[in-house]
Amino acid sequence: MQHPLAQQLSRVRRKARWLLALYGLGWLIGLPLAVALALGILDYLVHFEDRGIRIICSLLVVGAIGWCAWRFLLRTLRVRLGDHQLAMRLQRRFPQLNDALASALNFLSQSEGDETAGSAALRRAVVAEASAEVQQLELSDSIDNRPTRRVLTAAGVVLAIVMLLFLVDFRSASIALARLSNPFGKVAWPQRTHLQFREIVRRAPAGGVFEVTVIDAYGAKLPDDVKIHIRYEGARPQSEALREAKGSLAYRQESVNRPFSYRATGGDDRSMEWVPLEVIEPPALESLAIKVHPPEYTQWPVASSEKNIKALRGTRVELAGTATKRLKSAAVVLEDGTALPATVSADGFGFALSPEERWLTVGKKSTSYRLKLVDLENFSNDNDPTYEIRSVPDLPPSVIMEEPGPSIFVTAQAEVPLKLLVKDDLAIRDVELRYSRSDESDKGETAIVIHQGPLKARPQPGGISADEGESLTLEHRWDLAPLKLPSGAQVTFLAASTDYVPQAGQSTARRLFVITRDELVDRLAERQTLILGEIAKALESQRLSRGLVRDVQIDLRDKGTLDKPGLDRIQGADLSQGQVNRTLTSPEEGIPSQVRQLLADLSNNKVDSPEIGRRMEDLLDLLGRLEREQLGGIRSDLTSAMKEAQAAMDKAGASRRRRAARTWRAWGRPSPRPRRGRTR
Repeated sequence: MQHPLAQQLSRVRRKARWLLALYGLGWLIGLPLAVALALGILDYLVHFEDRGIRIICSLLVVGAIGWCAWRFLLRTLRVRLGDHQLAMRLQRRFPQLNDALASALNFLSQSEGDETAGSAALRRAVVAEASAEVQQLELSDSIDNRPTRRVLTAAGVVLAIVMLLFLVDFRSASIALARLSNPFGKVAWPQRTHLQFREIVRRAPAGGVFEVTVIDAYGAKLPDDVKIHIRYEGARPQSEALREAKGSLAYRQESVNRPFSYRATGGDDRSMEWVPLEVIEPPALESLAIKVHPPEYTQWPVASSEKNIKALRGTRVELAGTATKRLKSAAVVLEDGTALPATVSADGFGFALSPEERWLTVGKKSTSYRLKLVDLENFSNDNDPTYEIRSVPDLPPSVIMEEPGPSIFVTAQAEVPLKLLVKDDLAIRDVELRYSRSDESDKGETAIVIHQGPLKARPQPGGISADEGESLTLEHRWDLAPLKLPSGAQVTFLAASTDYVPQAGQSTARRLFVITRDELVDRLAERQTLILGEIAKALESQRLSRGLVRDVQIDLRDKGTLDKPGLDRIQGADLSQGQVNRTLTSPEEGIPSQVRQLLADLSNNKVDSPEIGRRMEDLLDLLGRLEREQLGGIRSDLTSAMKEAQAAMDKAGASRRRRAARTWRAWGRPSPRPRRGRTR
């Protein structure tokens, strides 16, 4: 039978074993369960699709179980708790025991008759004393059970959380447990996102636009991380961002040149299969023949045209061409979106705008067009170029009345000379003189035909590029005698022209004032006086010029050289002489033009005044002789003299500068630079 002291130690040993076992069991349950809980929640949030990640997660749980079993259970249970080791631990816990407990246990292990162990009575006394000390102590209280309680509490909390999750969402918890326990299984999370393309595109034209739209199959909001993946043959997939488009996400590639596969991923949806895209060559224009039919009034023949059309407004355009593929339809699409359908030939390769009512008509504004060809697979040539249609307007004729002036005074028997410049960008049909009388205002305008063209425009083989149009310079003498105009009447008149559209153009209006013969003679006399006044001014300018030249001659005689003021006087004389020459000889703005106009007015108004005519003719003859014999030579001499004087001054200035340089060098100083306008 065991000694009471040994029995107490056995009770302490059993309690320690139980606490150690519970401590290890708490770790074995709590830590792997916590790891599994964390990984399950992470899988729930992220939805691991990669099998490698799932295997790693399962291995983490298994590793946690193995580590806890070894670290906290097996190693703990293998701890040796013999009597001697337990006694040493108790003596450290209770210092008052000293070595009595260990010695007592050692003596109890020896037999009573063992003479080598010493006195039996002494051993019994030591055992009795140790037993008495132990009886006063609670040895079981020496074992600290707080770590075990903490571990078991933590394990219980983790277990409670797991049970609560199973109660709240049994399906999700079961899926997480199944995926964690079997990473090779096919158990998957229910998808929150179900991506699909609104319309799957499997074929696209080469060089055309590829566009797809990603939506959720059940109308749910798309996550922010949706991307489209493009995979070309022999290359790694490329991810492209999508753009928002009315509650969906769209991807657009402007020019497709080679085939590829594509799919979309986003949120928890990674299951979409790759969609192959085949690139098809669209129909292309092989040949195109264009004929332009000008408006009938032009009488121009039908002509061929380039793809960029330049044609007169109202021209009808006929198109016919061929394509590289069989066509389902063809049309001419204008810049504003208007489509003119073309007729496709029986073999499917040709097309034409026919009949005539379908032909393209050149409008008022220039525009552009393109040919839309659609093949049997509904592919079109959307990337083909556009061509220009340049509309050339047929403008109304322009009429300029060069003569007479804005308002003139005439007699009732006068002939009014008219000089007209008429232009049209195609052809002139007629030119009329239209007038109205102040004494017959109720009759309106009266027209007199000055020029009449053919009934139809003459054909121009070159069409719009053949010529710049028609231009006429017309001279006409308008006899006023048949009108029997009274003195004081006013006649407002203008020239008008029409083309073959027909369109009309007209000149600015002019006005005639009808006066008597005596009034006209008085006006002519006033003009003679003005002419004589101009001659007097010219004479005064001539005298001024001669005075300047005389002053220069005096300076040359006195000084022997010409200075700067002298050169200025020569220049002034030259300018004054030029004004005299223009006044006396200019055929456009000088006195000769005024004299000729006065003589023309005498003739046009049929005024018989031999004295005025003779005087004006003599004046013209005199001015002509002045120009030929004197004025031209005077101006030429002045110009030559001015040039020679300028050259002489420049030479003299250079000579003085050379002398100054020699002087400065003699003094040993650098030669100063002359200032502009001065010579040192």
